[in-house]
Amino acid sequence: MMKRLTFAILSLLVACAPFDPGPPREVPAGIPGGKHVGTGFLQHRQCVEVRGAWQDGVFHASRFVIEEDDDEVVLRGALGAVVPGSHLQVGAAHIRLDERTVFEDTEGKPLTVEALSAESWVKAEAIPTDDGLLLRKLSLRTRRANEVDELQGQITWVDRDRRRLEIAGLPVRWEMRVPVGWDVKDVPVPEADASAKDLGGIANGLMRVRRVDDDDLQISDQHRLSESISFACEVQYDLEWRGNHDLQDQQHRDRLIHEASTTLEFTMNFSRQVMAFAKFRAGSADVLFDQDANVNASNSLRVEEAFVLLEDLIADGVSLEIGRQDFDDGREWLMDESLDAVRLWLNADGSEFELSLSRREYTSDPGLADINNLLAGWHTHPLADLDAFFYAMTRDKDDASIYSSWRRHWYGASVEYDSGAWTAWLDASLLRGHESLNTLNSHGLDAMLMWAPSGTEWHPSLYAGYAMGSGSAWPPSNFQDGNFRQSGLNDNNDRLNGITSFRYLGELVRPELANMRVFTLGGGVRWARDFSVDLVWHHYAQDEASAHLFDSRLRLTPQGIYPELGTEWDLIVGFDAGRAFDMELVLAKFEPGRAFVATASDAWFLTLKAEYRF
Repeated sequence: MMKRLTFAILSLLVACAPFDPGPPREVPAGIPGGKHVGTGFLQHRQCVEVRGAWQDGVFHASRFVIEEDDDEVVLRGALGAVVPGSHLQVGAAHIRLDERTVFEDTEGKPLTVEALSAESWVKAEAIPTDDGLLLRKLSLRTRRANEVDELQGQITWVDRDRRRLEIAGLPVRWEMRVPVGWDVKDVPVPEADASAKDLGGIANGLMRVRRVDDDDLQISDQHRLSESISFACEVQYDLEWRGNHDLQDQQHRDRLIHEASTTLEFTMNFSRQVMAFAKFRAGSADVLFDQDANVNASNSLRVEEAFVLLEDLIADGVSLEIGRQDFDDGREWLMDESLDAVRLWLNADGSEFELSLSRREYTSDPGLADINNLLAGWHTHPLADLDAFFYAMTRDKDDASIYSSWRRHWYGASVEYDSGAWTAWLDASLLRGHESLNTLNSHGLDAMLMWAPSGTEWHPSLYAGYAMGSGSAWPPSNFQDGNFRQSGLNDNNDRLNGITSFRYLGELVRPELANMRVFTLGGGVRWARDFSVDLVWHHYAQDEASAHLFDSRLRLTPQGIYPELGTEWDLIVGFDAGRAFDMELVLAKFEPGRAFVATASDAWFLTLKAEYRF
């Protein structure tokens, strides 16, 4: 009770501290409409104008402008190779020619394709087709002083977390804090999203390894109640089947789950320094046990988030976030949970520092109830292609009995390297502390490498990963516990190169990296602008053979003789119909290994998710 009272008093005192609303925020030069609206508006099928430069086949953006809808793709830049009757090149874009293509000189007079010369400054107007871009018109231009390359068209794929998108298959990337303007005819400039805030730690300013969840950025679907208050709504349906997760062919242990929910979000921008956000979720779940035909129905109403953000509270770059808020690191290896918190942000010279004290009130979840969390983190961007997050986190559960109390300390780093076709991730952590009478001393890591070349119709990707959490005897001997644990707030969930995110350590087993080794191989394709398929293989083995599994969807314990737990195959299909509707289908199969009894049989998992936003 004393800790809860202290937490509440601190929150109240800091929230009531005086602050100056400050002058209107400065807008980057050259932004139409005089306002930076934020990268949350860079969404699938949104038409944008991008300015920047081509480098190694990728368009590096220095500025975006939201434009009104247009089916054409327009490029401005230096003319490259020209093959009469076939194609030509502008920047890194290869554009087909046909008999209807029109060529004009700088005065608008007809021009033959043979008269074109390389390095001429041109404007190319093209039409996207199934066979790539088809040139409708090419005009010679006189290049103005300091004029840069331009690319304009509909976004056909976007991953804001990793700051990349595609326009008609042409890859675009950007650095943090890129300005995004608004130039839509007869549509007033909307309220800026969270990523447009001056604070470099709330959305776009955060590194890819530390992000605000996309659910907080449903900008295009928001409806305005007033100048400062807007709301958005989402309806979601989940169907989930768990077959033979006890590996014993006991059908009455299988589960079929139907879940429907409605989420309502409110965003309130009261001034340049004060923003509030609230998310409410109402849901209903029916759990059907196959053989017994018992239906277990439940209804819920939850406050997912409710926080206030105070920027530049004491000085520029010092900001405070108070209330129930989302903690979400890039691959959700450390955290993906809504917690009641006081969170301090400091933005200094391109780095972000955070310090937070959190817990979860009013919950019966044993992984959250009566646990205090302290997190200190440093987000940095040392190289153009490298992002890093270094952290120290403590989770502390006090209990009247020493046998059920524990304190765990994690010291770790999350690193992402993204250059060209190659992307690499590394999460690593040391675990120290105590649990009951045992001393904790363990380590874990998770590494993955992905090859995903751009500029191809099928957008293929191949990836390989290795993850491990150290293990030791269970129960621990000599009061020494060498079994690693993840934070308990993690999800191990990320989107690689497809439309949808998935659990990259296995959709069925969903293991905690505790006395565990996971080998992963996978690949996928993404085509038709809004459809992707991934096929992933996992092999599981214990670090030390044990009859104990720390946390998993499997409900049969191993024998403790052999470490080989088995293999899993995952098929993930994603479909994105634009800003309003998307679907996800996952089919998984687990084949038990020698660690289980000889009679253990295969397990299956199927889930279908559909979301509609309005």
